[in-house]
Amino acid sequence: MDHVVLVDYPIEHLRAIENSAGGIDTPLMRRWLTTHRPVYFETRAPWPDIDATWLAKFAKHDLRNAVADAMFDEKNSVGTYFSFHRLPDIYPQGLDATLRYLTPVLHAALVRAIAHSDKQGLGGSQAVSSLTEKEREIAEWIGKGKSNAEISALVGASESTVKHHLSRIMDKIGCSNRAGVAVFASKWFASPLSLGTKVL
Repeated sequence: MDHVVLVDYPIEHLRAIENSAGGIDTPLMRRWLTTHRPVYFETRAPWPDIDATWLAKFAKHDLRNAVADAMFDEKNSVGTYFSFHRLPDIYPQGLDATLRYLTPVLHAALVRAIAHSDKQGLGGSQAVSSLTEKEREIAEWIGKGKSNAEISALVGASESTVKHHLSRIMDKIGCSNRAGVAVFASKWFASPLSLGTKVL
């Protein structure tokens, strides 16, 4: 999985269901891969073969009543997978009709968003590679909300040296203020999921 878009979805759940290879392991996705049809999962009536450990993690993160669908474009080797949770009720007949129209639209929108993110990513990766090890360390601390005084103590440098590094970081990544550095650092240095999965 290269990209993830989360809306009111607990990233802790994705971390909890990562397998040893860093992939997201969910029976919803596995079932879609088997059937290539929308998948419906009701918490109060789980499938007989559902993994109890997965179900406990699902419930722990307040996920329930889910529908999942996906689309795979073989020509361009791009697949997208969508899951919707916390539905009040599941009506497969009505949801089938909705997903028939919604999934292709979501697929097209996500493919465009990924292309845009990847285009921006090229400039971002060049900016990251231009930073020295010390500048990267300071940028990471800024991304974690640390003040210059706190960073000074953490890296063993004077506040004026930290300010000098911050100025150089802003020049290199094209930001005009500290907030821009914090956003850049949180995007490029905080990896919420393994194997370089980007959270959009």
